[in-house]
Amino acid sequence: EFRILKLHPGKFNDPLEASFQRGSLGNTAAYSALSYVWGDTFLKEIIFVSGSTQKIDLALTLNLATILRKIRLEHSSRLIWVDALCINQNDVSERSHQVSMMADIYKNADEVLIWLG
Repeated sequence: EFRILKLHPGKFNDPLEASFQRGSLGNTAAYSALSYVWGDTFLKEIIFVSGSTQKIDLALTLNLATILRKIRLEHSSRLIWVDALCINQNDVSERSHQVSMMADIYKNADEVLIWLG
């Protein structure tokens, strides 16, 4: 299993909002996998992520926020796998397991997007 970001609809300048859902290899809704250059890690933007009981704010690099704005749909949600958000970077065990699945996550995506900034 792995997390997939459900990027909520909006216009380019609207705040970024999303939620997470679970996926499994070969048995999940169509999703895009995003590979990107981090860019300047000091420049941050916030994405609001809805959970089952609360909404949390996650900091993104400006480069990641920019590509999420560019690929976000205006009237419907979009499923995206992006390592920085879909892998809990603070959980070493989870991160190790998810990193070992990355080739298959990319292989099973409907499309792989590459963003250099």
